[in-house]
This record gives sequence, structure tokens and C-alpha cells, in this order.
Amino acid sequence: MDLFQLRAGERAEIVQVLCEEKLALRLSAMNIRAGAVVRVLRRAPLGSLMVEAEGTRAAIRPSLARHLLVRRLP
Repeated sequence: MDLFQLRAGERAEIVQVLCEEKLALRLSAMNIRAGAVVRVLRRAPLGSLMVEAEGTRAAIRPSLARHLLVRRLP
């Protein structure tokens, strides 16, 4: 499943980041990388996600969220 499929309040572990290396490095600087645990804080009306990954908050576009494969956590 991808990050975009999670609801507000759900947590997941990022399993794989499917994007070009330059963007993957920018995401990694925000703690969004394979192995990181993320929590969806809220969903904006147009689909963007506000997430928290290891203490860092970031807004993620829907198109990018679909390239972050995750495993839902209890």
C-alpha cells in the first residue's frame, strides 16, 4: 500500500521510496526514508497529507505520497 491510502491518525513504516535519487535525498533530510515510522496528522481538502516522521513534520503532495510504499502499523 502507499502512504496516500492512510487515514489521519494512522501510523506506518516506510518500506520503499520510489522516486529519483535527488528527491529521495530531500525526503531523507526530513526523516522520510525506508525504515522510518510516519504518522498521518491530517489530510487537506485537496489531498495533501501532513505527516510526522521521527519528530519532523512535512506536507506531502498526493502524487508523492503514492510513491512512498508503507506497511500499516497497529
